[in-house]
Amino acid sequence: ILALSSILLFSQQNYLYIGDKKYPATSDWDFFCQSCDEGGWGTGNNVNVSVAKATSGGYLKLSLPAQGGSMDISGVAMIYLEDGTAIKCSDKGMTDNVDGQSIAIYVFTIQEIAKLKISNIKKIRFNTNMGGFTAENKNSNQTAEEIKALYK
Repeated sequence: ILALSSILLFSQQNYLYIGDKKYPATSDWDFFCQSCDEGGWGTGNNVNVSVAKATSGGYLKLSLPAQGGSMDISGVAMIYLEDGTAIKCSDKGMTDNVDGQSIAIYVFTIQEIAKLKISNIKKIRFNTNMGGFTAENKNSNQTAEEIKALYK
């Protein structure tokens, strides 16, 4: 896993910061991850998710407690939508551990953003150095509505 200490990644007040660039973003959504806490890593059961707007598409931010810096999100992430389609997000090496959070940024194309505007995110399957996990939208977050509003 390549941790980029020179890239600062965090989300604040509906913005996502990547290095010295600022991108408008959705609110942060908590997705429930039953297995995230079953391994005894103390990560809790929530994965923080948001989408940010970029001129050539967008970004997906995933974050969860890094358990003392020992947990890193990496590898492919799969986004499963309520309409039954899926979006495969490739690892671009945009990861970091900031303020006790393991953070990964994935890139969306314009076509993928178009899908996200019309169907809510149902589940996200992602990997860490501790194994693979699934985070579910159990809070009925209206992701499509917020993403659509972000791109107006």
